[in-house]
Amino acid sequence: MRGIEIRAVAASGTELRRAMGFNSLVAYLALAWRLVGPLGLLFLFVVALRHAPDQAGGLLTGVFAGTVALAGIIGATLNLAYRHGRKRAPLTASAVDWSLDENEIRLNAALFSSRLSWGAVTRVEEQRDRFVFQAPPDSSLILPKRALNADQLLHLRTLIAEVRASGRLGAGVD
Repeated sequence: MRGIEIRAVAASGTELRRAMGFNSLVAYLALAWRLVGPLGLLFLFVVALRHAPDQAGGLLTGVFAGTVALAGIIGATLNLAYRHGRKRAPLTASAVDWSLDENEIRLNAALFSSRLSWGAVTRVEEQRDRFVFQAPPDSSLILPKRALNADQLLHLRTLIAEVRASGRLGAGVD
C-alpha cells in the first residue's frame, strides 16, 4: 500500500481543541477533582457562618467574597497567559508535512521532525473536522480533514482500518 503525503498542514485553534473531551470517565474524575477545592471552601464558609456570632457574619461574608474574587482574578490571569503563550509558541503556528503509511506516521516542519510507529498510537478517532491520533503519555497528533482531498480521506480511512485489523495499533504500548 502506498503512503499518504499531506503538505503544509497548519491546524486552526478550533482543530487544536482538547483531544480528550468529556467523553471519558477520566475526564469527569478530573473535573470533580478540580471542584473539590471550591466546594470545600464553600462548605467551610457555611459552617463558619452558622457558628459565628451575629456581628461576625458580615466579616465572614466579606472574607469569602474576597477569596472567591481573588481566585477568579488569578485563574483568569493564568488562563490569559496560557492562551497568549500558546499563540506565540513556534510549533503551534508552523506548517507540518504529514506522511502516513502502513508502518508509521512521520511529521516534518521547519523546527522539528518526528516519527511514530503505529504500535505507539493507542487510539485513532475520526471526528467531524479532524483525525486525532492518541499516543501516550497524553499527547495527540491532530490532522484536520480540510487538509485532505477526497482520495486521501478515503485512503486514510482504509489505512486506519488495516492497521486496526492487523493488531498494530497500540501494539507497542504496555
